[in-house]
Amino acid sequence: MTLEQGYRAAVQGFRDSLTALRQYHGTSTTTKFHVIQEHLTEFIDFNSNRPLGLFSEQELENSHSSWFKLWANYRVNDLSSSLFKSQLLKAGLAYNAMHI
Repeated sequence: MTLEQGYRAAVQGFRDSLTALRQYHGTSTTTKFHVIQEHLTEFIDFNSNRPLGLFSEQELENSHSSWFKLWANYRVNDLSSSLFKSQLLKAGLAYNAMHI
């Protein structure tokens, strides 16, 4: 996978399109659009001009799913309960032990 030479212009065109959508249609800026608009080119620069396709949020999303399944076994719904912190710690230790 290689980085397209005109990626900066493409990102700028995307920014311009999102700005026009906001101005003319009142759309909001989602977190992902914000990241693309404001941080994508610096991310590429920081990562030695490697394309974004080499990185994936799938692993992060997968870890959330795995965590929530485990947390269901330890969950204490009352955040002010004295048990909440200890159960959170137990769940965190169990999760880390499973993913070493």
